Amino acid sequence: MALPAKVKGYIKDAGGVGIVGATVTCAGITAKTLTGGVYLLAVPVSGIQTVTGSMAGRTSASVTVSLTAGGSASAPQITLT
Repeated sequence: MALPAKVKGYIKDAGGVGIVGATVTCAGITAKTLTGGVYLLAVPVSGIQTVTGSMAGRTSASVTVSLTAGGSASAPQITLT
């Protein structure tokens, strides 16, 4: 069984302020953002994947990231408006 890929990124508002408590999802794995809007996911798939950020009262947004089993990737910032 392959090791999961680690994905780190940030969810921020239009002013660049990190959003705490936003939901982030990639390949069926879901987490909540922490202080500064940071998140860390361990995703059990590789290849090009979509990372989606959402929060009640804001418009959801997505970015793509290239993952390698056992590797680490930094996702582009997700901005929720």
